[in-house]
Amino acid sequence: MEMIFPKNDDLHFQTIEYRPLFLEDGSLDIADMLMQFQNACSLQIEKLNIGEEFKRINSVFYVLCRLKGYFLHKIQPGKSYTLVTYPMQASTLQMYRYMYLLDEEKKPVFYLITLWVLIDQNTRRLKPTKVFQNKLRESLPDIDEVTPISDERLVVIDYSEEELKEALHYQVSEDDLDTNGHMNNTKYMKVAQMVEKRDDFKSFEINFEKECFLTEKLTVYKKEEQGSSIIIGKKENETLSFVVKFTY
Repeated sequence: MEMIFPKNDDLHFQTIEYRPLFLEDGSLDIADMLMQFQNACSLQIEKLNIGEEFKRINSVFYVLCRLKGYFLHKIQPGKSYTLVTYPMQASTLQMYRYMYLLDEEKKPVFYLITLWVLIDQNTRRLKPTKVFQNKLRESLPDIDEVTPISDERLVVIDYSEEELKEALHYQVSEDDLDTNGHMNNTKYMKVAQMVEKRDDFKSFEINFEKECFLTEKLTVYKKEEQGSSIIIGKKENETLSFVVKFTY
């Protein structure tokens, strides 16, 4: 699919205005950008009848497993961008959703690939997406014909724990929590950017492994590799919580 500026009445897409925030060191606040993406997702799923009522009736919630973002051009301070997001029809167990940013001339500057699953609210186990597929098809009868921005499939980040260096200790606060009661996906990037001070990377990706809860403590490690850096967070019991990779 081309990164177009969609028509206002096209339910396949959700658009919002995005004004980028920047950290004290001048680098883009990626956590804020991801939060704006999540806000746009919430707006669209309500329009498509797969939002809060759908989740309540089917006792499920959406969990983001992996994401990967590519910078096509540098995002500039003081500029306004259009954030566009849209879902694909789900496979048996997974759902892909895409996001991209258009500048004031409607040219793409960034795109994001995300992979989601459905989790049963009672058992907290993976749930097949059949109910999601059927409901989405009711709102968008041609959803099976929608094509992705990219045919890239998100996979587990491959890395070695050799030469990992302890970089930070972080405790989950109330401000980090989402409506599911665990650490919001965007906050893991906030932690990663507290460690990775460079802003000249071309792409980033995150694997979300184990959810974190209020007051839990994370030890964050960093490893430099050729052309990239790896940030990982571990719980106090050494369980892996997240992996972030920045590629330059």
